[in-house]
Amino acid sequence: MSQPHALKGMELYSWSTREDGKDVFHYALTYGTNRAKDLAEIQAKPLTLAQIKEEISKLPRGESLSWSNQVAVPRTGEWITLPLPPAETIEEILEVARARQIDLWVEGHTTE
Repeated sequence: MSQPHALKGMELYSWSTREDGKDVFHYALTYGTNRAKDLAEIQAKPLTLAQIKEEISKLPRGESLSWSNQVAVPRTGEWITLPLPPAETIEEILEVARARQIDLWVEGHTTE
């Protein structure tokens, strides 16, 4: 039995932390909603690159997935822009999405 599509699609987020002098990216996959996600909500269950690729590969074929980098800061109402990983990493994730026929839109990224 196949997994049903999310009513409002899925959302992907990425952010980086500094570990051992290097930027290390983390990811989150959430259900789409009409409300803005806040930073604490997104960062509650971080995934590695391997884990996010695995999670995307489990989505139903043809699912809609948007990769946003705008999130709200709790209690302040301010918006911040989260960094996207390097272009090569974005392409790796896009390739997983393409293989699964996932419609992945990446905010601020264009494919050549």
